[in-house]
Amino acid sequence: MQRGKKEEPRKVRVIILNLIRGLLVVAFLAALFNGRNLILFISIFAFVITFLPKIFKKAFDIELPAHFEVIVILFVYGALFFGKVQGFYSEFWWWSILLSIAAAVALGFLGLAVMYSLYKEDKVHGSPMIIAIFSFCFAVAVGTVWEFFEFSVDSLLGFNLQQTGDTMTDLI
Repeated sequence: MQRGKKEEPRKVRVIILNLIRGLLVVAFLAALFNGRNLILFISIFAFVITFLPKIFKKAFDIELPAHFEVIVILFVYGALFFGKVQGFYSEFWWWSILLSIAAAVALGFLGLAVMYSLYKEDKVHGSPMIIAIFSFCFAVAVGTVWEFFEFSVDSLLGFNLQQTGDTMTDLI
């Protein structure tokens, strides 16, 4: 009886994840045919991100919570479809700030989820304060790498990911 209850959410999770992947493939194809290189690039990147939980599971034996996947996917959709396709970045001055805050919170939770999984499986030992500090540092480090990525893509490929060049504001 317990096994059936556990398999049900996994089925729903797989269906939703595959639906999202399908939508990203549609976005990729639409961008390809319309010559929208930035949307094309972001949809490929987002498609790859949908496999991160599986990669974490195989490489590090860490299972990320399902709600984290939802947060990541909502962030990608907010940045890609609302921000770029619907023009929220130019229409709403606060959109970039909202997504930066959401990303920081999501990355903090990712760091916390990784540390919790390692702690729960007795692979790492540490006080709750050390785990919280690691989660914060993880969020800052990944956010910084993301800003470097945005700057590099803008500089090398001529895209406009940074919109107004707000890298320092995003990092702060």
